[in-house]
Amino acid sequence: MSKNTKNIGFVLPDANDFYDISVPNGNFEKADAALKKLEDEKVSKEAGKSLSANDLTNDLKTKYDAAHEHLSNEENPHQTTAAQVGAIPTSQKGAASGIAELDANGKVPSAQLPSYVDDVLEFSSKEGFPAVGESGKIYVATNTNLTYRWAGSAYVEISASLALGETASTAYRGDKGKQNAADIAALENNFAALISEETIEKAKEAGIDLTSGGGGTKS
Repeated sequence: MSKNTKNIGFVLPDANDFYDISVPNGNFEKADAALKKLEDEKVSKEAGKSLSANDLTNDLKTKYDAAHEHLSNEENPHQTTAAQVGAIPTSQKGAASGIAELDANGKVPSAQLPSYVDDVLEFSSKEGFPAVGESGKIYVATNTNLTYRWAGSAYVEISASLALGETASTAYRGDKGKQNAADIAALENNFAALISEETIEKAKEAGIDLTSGGGGTKS
């Protein structure tokens, strides 16, 4: 009595059966159909790629491609807002009522700081000052170290600097003034020591005090 193979179902004649050409023909038909199915469903190897046990079905491949395209989309496909994710919109960078930016040194640019933060402005000379200044700021000319303020129409020096000299527009040196005072006192003392008491008395009668230097008199 014949049997059938487990997988494809080929007919296996019994040793006592008469030879029947239809049996091997039928087996060949089944083998041909199985081979054709393998041919249709095979995955061809491509150059530079390798096959694995994780091949995707057409359905999974379609879903994978869609997910990959979605993740690569930088145009915000879900229209997610900054508020939804707690982010700060780029439109607020350096804008009024927004947030300050940082420069290449990691510091806030002076243009985004309040005016009182940099109240003292330095320039190489007064000629380099802005044509129109700002009130509340101090302008320094580093070539003279003089300071100015904007008076509304012109720059005015703050507490005009004291210049030393020996002219009507300058101040006299304190060390020279002290030396002059000492020299005058010494002259008075020396002068008083050179005149007689009689001369001193006559000078007093005339309203002149020749002893104001504190020196002695010569008899």
